[in-house]
Amino acid sequence: MVVGGGERKALELETSDKVPRGPAGAIKLTYLELNSWMWEVNGINILVDPVFGTVDFGVPLLVQANKQVLSDGERAMRELAAVTDFLVISQGFDDHCHPPTIKGLSGLLKPSVRLVAPPSAKAVLEEHFPASRITYILPGQSTVLSAGGRAVEIKATTGAILGPPWQQAENGVIVRPVAADGDEKDPEGGSLYFEPHLFFDESELSKLHADVVITPVVQQNVGPYPLVCGGAKALDLASTLSASKLVTMANAQVDFSGPLAKVVVEEGTLEGFLEMAKRTEVEVVVPQPAKTASVWP
Repeated sequence: MVVGGGERKALELETSDKVPRGPAGAIKLTYLELNSWMWEVNGINILVDPVFGTVDFGVPLLVQANKQVLSDGERAMRELAAVTDFLVISQGFDDHCHPPTIKGLSGLLKPSVRLVAPPSAKAVLEEHFPASRITYILPGQSTVLSAGGRAVEIKATTGAILGPPWQQAENGVIVRPVAADGDEKDPEGGSLYFEPHLFFDESELSKLHADVVITPVVQQNVGPYPLVCGGAKALDLASTLSASKLVTMANAQVDFSGPLAKVVVEEGTLEGFLEMAKRTEVEVVVPQPAKTASVWP
């Protein structure tokens, strides 16, 4: 069990212009708080669900959420945009597809950077990026991203339904290294699964595999209803995908303010989850925000 922690304070962001890219097939992760990540998979840098600024869901008088460590969002956005190969969005909601961040990135990302997202993010993304740079995928669909002689496949899986039951599910994703142009076979290397609310279709994922899963482990409820799952379900996810490593995310560990700040109530603790995980074979990694962790091999 690998646990990284430390005092919550402003930290200098580690980015890949300072840390050499890993070998083919390796996975490095940098947790950016909330639902945001920078992944380096097979040497390709993927910025995921970026949020660099206050999240208010369009009602700033009712609720605001701010990061605790990466408080200088403008600086973080500039540094990460400079090393980003691709941008992946898992959901169309503001804490995943953050309109001010998307606007800022549109002027910072290299023209070669493609975006991969669910259709629910279309309105926000196409306000700032040409449609030709965006690939929309639904659960069961996939796309291949290539950069610097390396390639990965992004496969969408069934994610959260945060609305009426007939609404289209948002995306989970599985990322794995694949053969780049001119290569005869897929490279050996680790695969990665991510779904930020821990909603998944067990029958779907039982046919798939990921070496590493990224998941919340503390449940968040709105009244009697789970908004984000956690606890034993995170271990069930790892078992379903036959994953050997589980990377935790603490997407509620932000500074909330406003009348609606107390609507979301946490159930369980990280410490309780770690005790539960000791009874399994899965290795748990607790990332420290803004610090890069090598999780595969």
